[in-house]
Amino acid sequence: MARVRSYPLTDPGAPELRSASRFLRWIAGRQRRTLIAGMGWGVLWMGAQAVAPAALGRAIDAGVRGHDRAALLGWAGVLLALGASQAVTGTIRHRFAVANYLGAVYRTQQVVLRHAVHLGGSLADRVPAGEAANISATDAVAIGRCLDITARLAGATFS
Repeated sequence: MARVRSYPLTDPGAPELRSASRFLRWIAGRQRRTLIAGMGWGVLWMGAQAVAPAALGRAIDAGVRGHDRAALLGWAGVLLALGASQAVTGTIRHRFAVANYLGAVYRTQQVVLRHAVHLGGSLADRVPAGEAANISATDAVAIGRCLDITARLAGATFS
């Protein structure tokens, strides 16, 4: 698993500012490894969830209706393994989702703060009062949420 990143970043990078979608792609590109890892774990997590009803059906058909105790125990074992798999992969998926969320939020806040410091005293003349704070408080969170859902989205799409 990837190591825990510490914030603030030494250098958040030079953002792509031509459009909101380009900025979002720029943020995602800086977190490519954790995004891909989170998506992989999301696919495994939801894949196990998607297969569980079929395994339950097989347990009922083969074990209960077929009066086969060994088949019932075998399929119960499969269901137990699927449940354990969901628990483990869901936990790891969530860890990557949180890392993606926090990475996007903190990187966005750092970019905004760096630009505010660059503007210095002229910031008040260029930006309405509270706008910079609003970007840091709400817009950065919305960007973080976009990257947070990628693991669940990949899992749901696959399953």
